[in-house]
Amino acid sequence: MEPSDPGETAFAVVYDIAASWQDYHRVREAGLEDSVPGLILHAAGPTQDGFRTIDVWASEDAWQAYRPRLRHVFDHLAEPPVVREMRIGHLTHALVAPGTPTVAG
Repeated sequence: MEPSDPGETAFAVVYDIAASWQDYHRVREAGLEDSVPGLILHAAGPTQDGFRTIDVWASEDAWQAYRPRLRHVFDHLAEPPVVREMRIGHLTHALVAPGTPTVAG
């Protein structure tokens, strides 16, 4: 079933950033919030070329509302991140039971 309003379709944003995994942790500690309205999931991890983040938003509108807060985050990078955006056609939610081990970085 397709939503009637494209603004209500889940939306994903993938950043590939040519910076160290330690840089990611510095940015997180500098004030990026863990709880953001409309953010369904944030995942991040090191890659061969730096690190990648994957954010899933409740809608593109939610992403666009948060996007201006990220401008300062990338100011110190030698090169801008590669950004890919996708309107999600299928999303599966998996609930994690309390006490289930999680992956820590």
